Amino acid sequence: MIASGTRSTVYRFGSRHVVKVPSATTPDSWIRWEATYIAAVHAVGGPVPAVDDVTTVDGRVASVYERIEGSSMWSLLLAEPTRAVEAGGELADIQRRLAALPAPMVLPRQVDRLAGKVRRAGLPLAEAERALQALAGLADQAESTAAEWATRLCHGDLHPANVLVSENGPIVIDWFDAARGLLAGDVARTSLLLGAAGRTHATVPHLPSPPDGLLRALHDSYLARATTQFGLDAATVDAWRRVEAVARLAEGLPPGELLAVWSPD
Repeated sequence: MIASGTRSTVYRFGSRHVVKVPSATTPDSWIRWEATYIAAVHAVGGPVPAVDDVTTVDGRVASVYERIEGSSMWSLLLAEPTRAVEAGGELADIQRRLAALPAPMVLPRQVDRLAGKVRRAGLPLAEAERALQALAGLADQAESTAAEWATRLCHGDLHPANVLVSENGPIVIDWFDAARGLLAGDVARTSLLLGAAGRTHATVPHLPSPPDGLLRALHDSYLARATTQFGLDAATVDAWRRVEAVARLAEGLPPGELLAVWSPD
């Protein structure tokens, strides 16, 4: 076993491949769709592993990828926390590289992904409707002012544990949440994944055991670089972050800090 998360487990498979097997609660279709997304991003020149096969293991769907030699950006940061500011900028640069690629049409629309998660977030009906209206308003506003942003490639789960640092540069993995969408939404999502909801361990289980100050330095450096290079203002990112916080509730995280982001008053 190489890695294990809430959705799947990755194993070595020979000397040149890895195999990704879904957890018991992960639908087989998610593994199939992720492989489709990664293959599409690979085809347009994205920094992703090659997809070699989608097969079955003990009755479960499994995907086979080329094995990337290298460590995750997160493990390297834990070994050298003083690089947090530098790593935050690197993460924003990776996001810019992805956004410059053509967004494959096989990817779902970001607004549809978010709307589905908002509906599954467990909020009272009136609050869910308010979040859906906020999402629709943000999407409509962006479409009317910068329509080309609506077709940008968004990873949807970009954080240091999903970046492998190889001899050929950074390779981005885990594309379950990929979409065609708006950069402001993708930046807001990464902001939450780096601890913007409160910078506590409860909302960042994917980034375990951070030393004091690491998440704050990483987050603030990332957000400064990302908003500058994408021309985003703080109010726009904050509005998207509120909707992304509601959507993240559907992923089974403790609600307290995420609800505080959604409704700070």
